[in-house]
Amino acid sequence: MREQLLWIATAGYLTVALASKLFYTQRLGPIKVLPLLYALLFTASIAVGTNVPWKLKKARKAFLVASVVILFLIGPTYFLAGVLSYTLFILYIRVHPKVNLPTIILLLSVISLMVAVYHGVPLLRPELRHRESVFYFVSAYMAVLGLSFSPNFWLFTVGMTSAILATYRSLGIVVASAYTLRLLIERNIRLEKREVAILAVIALLILAVFVVRYQATVRNYETWRLSFLGTLFYRPGTTYTIYERLFNLGFPFGKAKLLFMSDPTGYVGRVFGKSVGYTYTIFGQPVYDFGVLGLLEGFLLGFAFKQASKNISTFVLAGSLSIVFIALGINGFYLALMFFLVFVEREVGKWEEIIQSCSP
Repeated sequence: MREQLLWIATAGYLTVALASKLFYTQRLGPIKVLPLLYALLFTASIAVGTNVPWKLKKARKAFLVASVVILFLIGPTYFLAGVLSYTLFILYIRVHPKVNLPTIILLLSVISLMVAVYHGVPLLRPELRHRESVFYFVSAYMAVLGLSFSPNFWLFTVGMTSAILATYRSLGIVVASAYTLRLLIERNIRLEKREVAILAVIALLILAVFVVRYQATVRNYETWRLSFLGTLFYRPGTTYTIYERLFNLGFPFGKAKLLFMSDPTGYVGRVFGKSVGYTYTIFGQPVYDFGVLGLLEGFLLGFAFKQASKNISTFVLAGSLSIVFIALGINGFYLALMFFLVFVEREVGKWEEIIQSCSP
């Protein structure tokens, strides 16, 4: 049932977003019928993709090519970084299966966090949040990668520290999701006192990230009047409203721009005449870029998630990223990684078997 996580989480987020729109109708406007219908069909297309019984065989290489092409279209930095990362990862699981991968990733994550702190701490200086956050993202996503292979508490701590210092809720959610998913799978969902205590710590740290972000919002926007809980509930409605506006711009044939932007949220902000980034939900990019044909993207995404769910590590990585990108909106980085996981899932499965056979 792992492969069902994506469309169930999408449906859950859609429900919360619609409830927010209804509650804040005076601020956000009424729910529009056509965008809602598209969102429902997109969710259904994900569900269909996760249930198609096709076998890939040689089609895995096609997903790898698609992943590399997406990175190339985003820009040379993404392309070179992506190809290098893909190559190193594949070589690692083929040549050095006994080396402790989470430990290597922990070291890289700590180094990235140190570099980030050296350049500035958005928690202390909110104006740095959009200018000096790249290494915080690197640190947190490195932690997510490591947590996909092991529920390492130190990796979790470094990742959450990056999220708190950068004041990014999305980073806190993706790190906590990776750690929780891996921990639940490792323990076969049979939680004892130690695991329950760890989950309590996760909940408290997530709360800390959200409180920090709320305080940053209040400091940046002096006219902000919503309470902490009101802000949490208001956010899904605003993001869904951005999707509705993208629907009006992209439907029925699309503009084929957003997926290939290096700064997609910034691009959406500029589309609406703003200097800040706007998140746009999982439905926004497909309809803005491809219109009706964006529903096919939902099918491919569901199919890719199904393939990634075939072993634990790739499932945890795909699942944790998907949980956060449902709200943020699909971008090239996320879709390229999902397609890469289709290609590498089988080799990761073999690597996991070797590691388990070598364990005492």
